[in-house]
Amino acid sequence: MKEKLQQLLLDRLSFSTMVYPSFTNDMRHNFEHAYDQLRTNQMERYNGPYPLYLLLHYLIVEKGCLVHGSNHPNISIFEPRPQTLYDGKPVTAVFASADGLWSLFFAVVNRLEYEGALKNLCIITKNKRYYYFSLNRDWSGTLWREGTIYMLPSDAFVQGGAKAEWVSENPVSPVAKLAVAPKDFIFRNQVKRHDENEPHLRSLVKGLLYKG
Repeated sequence: MKEKLQQLLLDRLSFSTMVYPSFTNDMRHNFEHAYDQLRTNQMERYNGPYPLYLLLHYLIVEKGCLVHGSNHPNISIFEPRPQTLYDGKPVTAVFASADGLWSLFFAVVNRLEYEGALKNLCIITKNKRYYYFSLNRDWSGTLWREGTIYMLPSDAFVQGGAKAEWVSENPVSPVAKLAVAPKDFIFRNQVKRHDENEPHLRSLVKGLLYKG
């Protein structure tokens, strides 16, 4: 009952949402082939018949991978650095995610030039996922760029302050990577814009209440 009430409330707010489908036999065949190519460094970019976020979901659910999105294409090892968990706790760690769409946002936002906060949420319920993304409304530069999704071994991580957030206090080497493009992030036209001087909670509430 508690989860049903939570989902009812979340459905009334202006989140981007995703209900991941069950994997069909054809999906599994396609994604297993892609996984074999990734493990042997034979795939630079995914061009299969299904959306990239579904491949990432398969790798997370079926292959024990976590993902990390970056503008940098040639990271050989991720080093822990000071960051803040979803719940506000400071840590020195490597971050990874159990949600491909959340990581795609960080891969294709033009963080090499962008100025301002990257406000974001990923909430996982039993049947649905809810996302909130917001960028500084005063930033007039190029928002999106090519990026890279890194696959990381989940056994190197522990869960952070949210279901989709995972952290490692030790350096982690990626097991594979994929080049990605802005079109792979299906919510890029649903990203909110916030006032950089406004308190985070206020801009979050305004962004979620406004169905524009």
